[in-house]
Order: sequence, then structure tokens, then C-alpha cells
Amino acid sequence: MPLPGPQGRVSGMLKDLPAEDREERGRALPESSEFAALLAESSADFIGLCDMDFIPVFVNQAGLRLVGLDSLEEAKHAEVRDFFFPEDQAFIVEEFLPRVLREGQGEVEVRFRNFKSGAALWMIYRVHVLLQDGQAAGLATISRNITERRRAEEALRLSRYRLDMVVDSIQLGLWYCDLPSRDLVWNSTHRQHLGLPPEVAPHADRFFEPLHPDDLESTREAVERSITEAGDFDAEYRTIARDGCVRWIRRAEGHPVTLIALTGWGQEEDKRRSREAGFDHHLVKPVSFDLLTQILAGQGAARLA
Repeated sequence: MPLPGPQGRVSGMLKDLPAEDREERGRALPESSEFAALLAESSADFIGLCDMDFIPVFVNQAGLRLVGLDSLEEAKHAEVRDFFFPEDQAFIVEEFLPRVLREGQGEVEVRFRNFKSGAALWMIYRVHVLLQDGQAAGLATISRNITERRRAEEALRLSRYRLDMVVDSIQLGLWYCDLPSRDLVWNSTHRQHLGLPPEVAPHADRFFEPLHPDDLESTREAVERSITEAGDFDAEYRTIARDGCVRWIRRAEGHPVTLIALTGWGQEEDKRRSREAGFDHHLVKPVSFDLLTQILAGQGAARLA
């Protein structure tokens, strides 16, 4: 027979077993509640249950350790809102949990808090409504700690922001062309060098459109030469903007382009591939701003040999 879920949806099926089958399976598995508790305690995720008054009735050992509680009794003397970082409590109680009760389930990235230290813990908070006789009887959560991931994302965002500041301050145009698709990625400064408006989508063919007619052929040859020889693209050329403004684009004399591979992989094989691809440096994220500026100044880590 069908097992009802939230909003009348079927969430599973129940099958009536003969008496002898039920007896055999009963010997093979512990009681369902005991089996569920065993699974919960073997998990490294935060697993918890609360009643309809949002009072915890169960938290597994991994969850207790995560939030700095010494026992289940401590958890039962708190409210669900107490498990969240103060700035997130109103959102959870006033917006998220009411939505879960309406829809039967929900998921959000939010901060738990450690009861002892007060530290924030970024979690993927997944919640499901528990039904009994067709009525909501409580909430269950299996939530995962993503604090390290969020820290890495923030460090990468900050590193990118600082790099953009350096690039913008020296008016350096950056571009990357993927072969053989010829898809092009460029920063806003390079787009300005080409004299193209923001709505123009980057593509390899667009690179040549604004070039001065007298420089077009030599620039094409320089591009093809850098591809066939796997060497530097070294050319001096003029661009003509749509308003008629002419710009000279060149690489500064005595300052060769420094290619930096910024990646999440740092094994010797990864460094070898970067070296073979022509990169001067191989840096593993997150990268410190000080190291990056030292490399750009020619004082950083040794180049890939």
C-alpha cells in the first residue's frame, strides 16, 4: 500500500509479508528505531530530531561534538533556534522553518554556532517534516559541515579581488583564448584596449575586428606563430575604437609576460603539466596576496624549471 508524504505525495510503498517472512526478517534486523539510531550514531554529519515546539529530542554524537554540547540532555534544554548563529536565528525561525512546514522539506546554507566558543559553523541544513497519522509530528535534519569549503571560497574571492585591484591599477589587459574552440575570455581593461562596448561577447574573431588595417596581417601571423611554436605572443599593434580613437597596444620593453597557473592541484605531475603548457609559476589556491605581488615584481618563487 502507498505511504503518504507531505502534500499528499506518495513517499514509499508498504508490502504485507507472510508471518514466517516477518519472523525471519525480525531476527535479521534490530527494531527499526534501534537501527535508525545505529545509523545516526555512525554518521559524521549532524543528525537531529525536534518536536513541533522546536525542542530537540535527539542529536547524534557527531552533532553534539560539532556544536560543543557534552550530552543529549544539554541539547534537550535548548531550542532549535539556539543552535544557529545569532544573526541567522530570525531567518530560520520566521522564514525557513515555516516554509519547511508548508512544503514538507527544505535546504539552505546557514551558520550553526558552537555553544562553548560561540564560533560560527557553516552548514548545509537539510530538513524534512516527520508525519504521524498524516499529521506533522516533528522535524528531522541531516546537516553537513561546510565551514572549510566556505573559508576556501572566501579566501579565493579575496585573492581574486586583490588581484583585480593590482591589474586595474596598472591598466593591464588580460585575455585567454581556448583552443580549438576559439572562445575568448578578457578583462574589462583589454576590452577597452580594443575599443569594444560591454555588450560585445568575447570571441577570437572579435579580437581582430578593431585592429588597424596596417597591423592586421602581422598580428595574425604573430598569433599563429605563438600557437604553432607554443611560444609567446609578442606583437605591437594598433586598435581603432568605434569612436575613432587609436590606441597602441604592446608588451612593455624588458618586461616579459609572466604566466601563472592558479589551481587547486599541487602534485608534481600537476606542476609538470603547467611547465609543459608554458606557465612560469604554479600556485595552489588559496594564494596569498603578498606572494602574488612578489611574483609580479619579479621577486617571488623560482620559475618552473
